[in-house]
Amino acid sequence: MLGSDLVRLGVAVVLIFGGWWVSRAARNLEQPAPLALGAHVLRGVGTAYLVLGAYLGGLAILTAAMPDGPVFPGESVGPSPAVVVLLVYGVPTLALLAVATTGIRAWTAGAGAALPMLTVLLMADAGASTAVVSVTMLLVGAALAVVVLRTHGWWADLAAAAAAMATSFAFGAGSSPFGTLGATQLAGTPETGPVGQLPPGALIAVLAGALLVASVLLLVAVVRRDLAGGVLAGSIFAMPPVLLSTWVPPGARWPTEAIVALAGVPALVAVIAVIAIRTPRVRGAIVAALPTEPSGEDADDEAHRSRSAAIATAACAVVVAAAAVVFVVLALPVLGWAQWAQGAVALVVLFGAAALGYWLPATPGAAGSIVALLGLGLASPWARLLAGSWMGASQADRIITGVLDLGAAAALAWFLTRRHPHPGVYAAAAYTLAGSGAAFLGSLMFDAGSLATGAPPFSGTLAPVTIVALPLILLGAGAVVATARGRIRTGQAVGAVAVAAAGFVPLKVLVGQFTGGSVQGYALQFALNPLTPTDWLQTSMAFRDVTGPALVAVVVMVLLALVLATSLVTRPSAPLAGAVALLLLAAVQSSLLSALAAGTPDDAQVLGQVLGGLAIVVAAIAVATGVNAARRT
Repeated sequence: MLGSDLVRLGVAVVLIFGGWWVSRAARNLEQPAPLALGAHVLRGVGTAYLVLGAYLGGLAILTAAMPDGPVFPGESVGPSPAVVVLLVYGVPTLALLAVATTGIRAWTAGAGAALPMLTVLLMADAGASTAVVSVTMLLVGAALAVVVLRTHGWWADLAAAAAAMATSFAFGAGSSPFGTLGATQLAGTPETGPVGQLPPGALIAVLAGALLVASVLLLVAVVRRDLAGGVLAGSIFAMPPVLLSTWVPPGARWPTEAIVALAGVPALVAVIAVIAIRTPRVRGAIVAALPTEPSGEDADDEAHRSRSAAIATAACAVVVAAAAVVFVVLALPVLGWAQWAQGAVALVVLFGAAALGYWLPATPGAAGSIVALLGLGLASPWARLLAGSWMGASQADRIITGVLDLGAAAALAWFLTRRHPHPGVYAAAAYTLAGSGAAFLGSLMFDAGSLATGAPPFSGTLAPVTIVALPLILLGAGAVVATARGRIRTGQAVGAVAVAAAGFVPLKVLVGQFTGGSVQGYALQFALNPLTPTDWLQTSMAFRDVTGPALVAVVVMVLLALVLATSLVTRPSAPLAGAVALLLLAAVQSSLLSALAAGTPDDAQVLGQVLGGLAIVVAAIAVATGVNAARRT
């Protein structure tokens, strides 16, 4: 928001060289700063400055190329959409590729996720149809999955993230939740996404192929403990098939080919896992095909072989449970069954997954617990089982459903976290509790009479903010308490979920503002539901204007995020660092774009100057703290 293009470009150059200098200083472990703050902290700060500088540099070049005054007929209206995409995405992607060589997985995953997004945006600008985008991204994802299986190191992490993102575009009919969020920086690109329809044979091939590729990527991510790749690949299984519904005429049933793909792939994976459990030779072949890390143990040792076989068998059981949960999330909504039947099937599957997670020991048990908790958060059975259609239920039924949602989630989280006190289990429990807490609050505050009268569903501006923000604030406060009491891993896991969910909410609101009321726009918002667990029944649609309660909630979450960020000095955590960065970026970006949409450029400039001043103050405090810590070393 600085007035001069030259000054903006100068700030970007200073950030790039400053980031390079800080990253270079992290290499000398004998200097006071690396000893006091840790080389990982300096390396992360330095590379973050470099990426931010590249991003701001691309924007500075873009704004410099825009016309200052009115555009008359025959004059240039500024850079083409392709140039805009390259400046907004291409420049920071090159920076991410450069810093990925440092070994920081966050940057590697970011570069991998940005490359398919950049490609899809360029294809859409060139006029590529949905069919072309979906098939191309499926082929790219499959090819990169082969690379993932055959390579190691940061190249494998880069290929895994790129393959998962490309596969999500294939499965999402040319769109992707993460890609949609990234495109909000272009202030309107989502509404011009690719259109068209795949023929039946290609549709079933793309859907089935995308799910199978994502299954392989998810297994590899678990073996390699690649959190970013696992989240990107796992999000495909959590993505509701709403994007595909834009191909279905209103009132029509789902195409048979879509039903076969969405229901058949989880069933096929479950059958293969069951065969692997019963047949040691098949199980051994699957394990041999997956990349493994050196264990340091003698492979000929009988005890080691027996332990490996037991772990592989338990892992296959977890795969069966995960396939069943995926069936509940993806296939049940398109089968056309009665609501109570869907709820009953979901309840049986989730109970079985929870029992398996509680019964299995060690890592397989923790994985099963995560599957059960996420399944409950993504496909809670109570509303369908007891009330049928939530909109047609009575107020008493809604409250009972909300109580059961929260009670079941709390009980399951308590049992499974006590059985498996693993950070991943705590993170999954936080995700489920956030969604169930929002459902409980929504059942109390939603005005059922608005469905008949057409009045707003909430009596004021406080109710929607309470539903969306209060569960996240409570989880964030609990994470702060946990870190203060020395349970840093648990606090960081819970905090990362709460802060990330809070960061995705304003970006989801921006998607709604930029896509308008089109069918594709609503589908994109629904597709983001797995990333915003507290957005109960699309409550975020009420956030059209900045209100006092919303501003207070954002400030509180930002403060909690900054407090949690102080634990990164003691123990590095890429998920927490990424979540904090996401929340800060989302808060700043949504504030500026909302000011531009609702106010004048002068209002946005004032807001930008205020935010810039706050950033300078925070940076000065951080530098002073680092200098004092270095002097004491």
